[in-house]
Amino acid sequence: MKDKKVKKVRSAVPIYIVAGFWLLYGLCFPLYTGKQILLAAILSAAVYCICLPFFPKKEVAAPVPKPRPEKPVSTGNPEVDEVIRRGREAIAKLQSLNDDIKDEYVSLEISRMEKACRTIFDTIAEKPDRADDIRKFLNYYLPTSIKLLESYRKLSMQEVVGENIRVTLDSIKNNMDMVANAFEKQADNLFADEALDITTDIDVLETMMRTEGLKKEDRTL
Repeated sequence: MKDKKVKKVRSAVPIYIVAGFWLLYGLCFPLYTGKQILLAAILSAAVYCICLPFFPKKEVAAPVPKPRPEKPVSTGNPEVDEVIRRGREAIAKLQSLNDDIKDEYVSLEISRMEKACRTIFDTIAEKPDRADDIRKFLNYYLPTSIKLLESYRKLSMQEVVGENIRVTLDSIKNNMDMVANAFEKQADNLFADEALDITTDIDVLETMMRTEGLKKEDRTL
């Protein structure tokens, strides 16, 4: 089922039961007083919690939208074009891994990695001179992270999960936030010069406005 992703969806039946409870409660007791409304809310919450175990989440196969083919990028520098091509290839691998891995937390972290990668390689396409800034990320951090996720996918699909597999899966899962943070930090670093330029422009603008008497000075009592 490569074109579909299995997701766990909670049943809506407990919500319907709670709605029915409110209807019956309203017929039996006055719901126009604060005390009765509060009591009904507490009881309905209890009813909902009691119903949950009887209606567990069900696995539903949801179609996965096919990604649009991306146009080749030509920066005029073959080496930079190759960096972008490898980056897009890595993003496609992350998407494939995300489709196969069912753990919601790991899937969320992979989505963060995908988003950061898109920012990184889109930025390189716009600023080819920054390609050298991500060499280590491209040649080590990115492929190593993908290798870990490939191991996670393989181990999580085993029918028998022993102690070694469980410990390995937990180890990878527990470090996913660190990896996603590193990806986002790498993406943010590419905007350091731009942030500095903007700060400098603001400082110059503020100085000129103060000189021309156009900036209202802060007064302290």
